[in-house]
Amino acid sequence: MFYVYVNNKEGRVLLTTRRIRHSQWKLAGAYSQLKAATRQARFIADAREYILEWDASLPKRTYVTQRGGDAAT
Repeated sequence: MFYVYVNNKEGRVLLTTRRIRHSQWKLAGAYSQLKAATRQARFIADAREYILEWDASLPKRTYVTQRGGDAAT
């Protein structure tokens, strides 16, 4: 499962495989597919001009890039 969290106070979006139980992080969505979670996380980060972060436990081929296209990192 992939989770997208938003921290409005710090202006951050987090894409992770872990559940976060901290009052500043609000769950924006839970997805069974990485691509769907990534799309949502990027959309929120772009719309709000927040920093997009992801944790090291994600699969090696994660599609999170700057605006303008997808590329494996």
